[in-house]
Amino acid sequence: MVLNELGERLSKAMGKLMRSRMIDQRAVDALVSDITAALEEADVNQEILQQLKNRISKQVIENAKSENLQQFVTELVMSEVTAILDPGVEPYRPNPRKANIIAFYGLQGQGKTTTCAKYGAFYKKRGWKVGVICCDTFRAGAFDQLKQNCAQVKLPYYGSYSEKDPVKIARDGVAHFKKLNFNLIILDTSGRHRQSEDLLQEMKQIDSAVQPDDRIFVVDSSIGQAVHDQALAFKKAVNIGSIILTKMDGSARSGGALAAVSATKAPIVFIGTGEKFDAFEEFEASRFVGKLMGFGDMRGMVDMAMNSGVDHKKQSETLSKMISGEFTFQSFKDQVDQVSKMGPMDKIIEMIPGMKGIADAYGFDDEKEGTGAMIRWGHMFQSMTKGEMAMNPQTIMKSNFESRVLRIARGSGYTVERVREFFKQAKQFQDQTQKIGKNPYGQNMKQMLEMQKQAADGNLNQDQMAQLQAMMKGMPKLPGMAPGADPQQAVAQLRQMGLLPDDMNQAKKMKKMMQGKK
Repeated sequence: MVLNELGERLSKAMGKLMRSRMIDQRAVDALVSDITAALEEADVNQEILQQLKNRISKQVIENAKSENLQQFVTELVMSEVTAILDPGVEPYRPNPRKANIIAFYGLQGQGKTTTCAKYGAFYKKRGWKVGVICCDTFRAGAFDQLKQNCAQVKLPYYGSYSEKDPVKIARDGVAHFKKLNFNLIILDTSGRHRQSEDLLQEMKQIDSAVQPDDRIFVVDSSIGQAVHDQALAFKKAVNIGSIILTKMDGSARSGGALAAVSATKAPIVFIGTGEKFDAFEEFEASRFVGKLMGFGDMRGMVDMAMNSGVDHKKQSETLSKMISGEFTFQSFKDQVDQVSKMGPMDKIIEMIPGMKGIADAYGFDDEKEGTGAMIRWGHMFQSMTKGEMAMNPQTIMKSNFESRVLRIARGSGYTVERVREFFKQAKQFQDQTQKIGKNPYGQNMKQMLEMQKQAADGNLNQDQMAQLQAMMKGMPKLPGMAPGADPQQAVAQLRQMGLLPDDMNQAKKMKKMMQGKK
């Protein structure tokens, strides 16, 4: 992913500064040079980059005698890069207590119809009643595409094969969904291959007929700085309120598109990061820059967990039992099910400060290996009996093991070798959780999990809640987990705590098992 490459370069530049024993003008100049080179390669405008250089240099000179210059420079660079992407304008926030009408505009081929479905699915997952209207009567097959997209994410839709007036369809569709008390109504409008007068006129007519609460301009990020002129032209026609950038996963010029859009003073609200309907992320400049530079996005992770359908009480109960030594295949399955609800592993890892570097140092292809392994495990769990699910890996591997393996292989559709590997992995997870439970970190974690379970039931008073918060703050501080720190240092610390296997050979074995290799 091109954004990951940009992020790695920015993170390495910050890491070099944070590991420096002495922060002088030469170190700062090197940092600024590395960051601007990375942004220049991502097609960020030269004028913007020169302004960035000047502002950072000026601030560093003025604060050269700062008590903690390293921290000051880190925060300064974060702030200045964020400023490039932030127009300083608050986007429209849909109100769940009313019918929000959101019109999508853009040229043809930008991913607008798919983005409508992604946007609708995002809000549907959060409990909104979402309807999508096809107002595109210009492109052949537009209604069919919208129907297929909506069917995949289970969104109601409205459109017509016979009616050719997009304004009438828009008006009737809005009335239809309002009557059904929908609180988010999305209009997918026509696009053209260029900014033609008839397209702009049609946009104005639809806008006048339904008076949308927000007008979202959808544009392909691969055009880089050229986004600026397109966005301005549409903004003048219908007062564009927000922008969504698509195809951010495959464009080397996406950084230029982000910076160029900011110059229009219309805020970016989402970015498309892949073809799948869940490859769609809320955009907030500071959080986006934090992830790019390796500082993570804990707020985003909390939001992902809260809206993922995870049963937090059950998760706390199960994890507490596993750490206490009560590891069974059922508890293992429950944890795998809860984690898989949170989404792709690469998204989770990039939200935890320092974890991306650790995953790279450990040699894991987090998306393919983590997610792929959980899918395989799920099939094998389904092929086990209730009695087997109540057993732990150590016990199950002692009695009738080969006959069990053969039966589970037949039931799950995997090879005997894959099933043996599955049991070996389960045994390794059992050993790791037992190791965690025996050290001080594990003891503290067990107390926290018990209190979190009580909090989920509403059984904690104010003093106990304060105690829980104090315990969370008192968890071990890991220098290796700091942004820009040496990932190998973090690996060593996590091994010491029992959170990772003791040696790299064992880690390589786990990696090969997840890949299905011998």
